Amino acid sequence: MLATNELNNLTKELGYASLEEAATRQIELILLSKIAKYKAENEFYAKKYNSDYNAVLNQNNNEDFDLEDDLNDWKFVVDSLKKCKEQYDSLNKWLR
Repeated sequence: MLATNELNNLTKELGYASLEEAATRQIELILLSKIAKYKAENEFYAKKYNSDYNAVLNQNNNEDFDLEDDLNDWKFVVDSLKKCKEQYDSLNKWLR
């Protein structure tokens, strides 16, 4: 593992003021990447079913196993998107 001084020097060479700033920016990039991924997946399902998650969930679709599988995956996407957006908002509040 790099010594603290070496790590601090490398961080500064990469244009960051500190390790904390570098870590914060990397977290920000990871969250933005996940948000983009989950948005795209959400849009895929919304287009596939020509509706949003809650509307499709509330339809009466008895014994449609493919839809059930999609709804389980879609719920994960919706929940994950919400969580990542909350984390991103929290990070931005902390940065200000």
